Amino acid sequence: MKHLFSLFLILTLGIVQAQSVQSPSGKIAVNFKLGSNGQPIYSVNYKDKAVVLESALGIKLKEKSALESNFEILTSKTATFNESWKPVLGEQATIVNHYNELTVSLINKESKVKMNIIFRVFDEGVAFRYDFPRQADLNYFIISDELTQFNLAENNKVFW
Repeated sequence: MKHLFSLFLILTLGIVQAQSVQSPSGKIAVNFKLGSNGQPIYSVNYKDKAVVLESALGIKLKEKSALESNFEILTSKTATFNESWKPVLGEQATIVNHYNELTVSLINKESKVKMNIIFRVFDEGVAFRYDFPRQADLNYFIISDELTQFNLAENNKVFW
């Protein structure tokens, strides 16, 4: 019984540490997890085929330790957004802005700096950004480098 409980605990912790979000059509999926050293890692699949293999995420701050490992997940939440709007000029009469979003709130166990990674998955592609919520120990900072990796599975076409 003790071994069964340990296995359940390990599987549960693994589930808590891994999140995913799909595009509205379900064709594109973004997977997020923390590596064994607390490093944020993401991957992207299109129609169940890997497009971006596991790739690291992170930010380097000037005069502070790098935010690339030693993280813990505080919360994660998903949301859906769907709106249409009419541009003043352009080839299309109506623009549809429809995506599913995953927000993962992290805290660095060493520096106690909080950071959110927000993924938006559209039917046409994936976008993500780093967000630093208001916090007492981080009023002013300078980003000196971005440590984001794009480990492409093949010779795919990408737009930056």
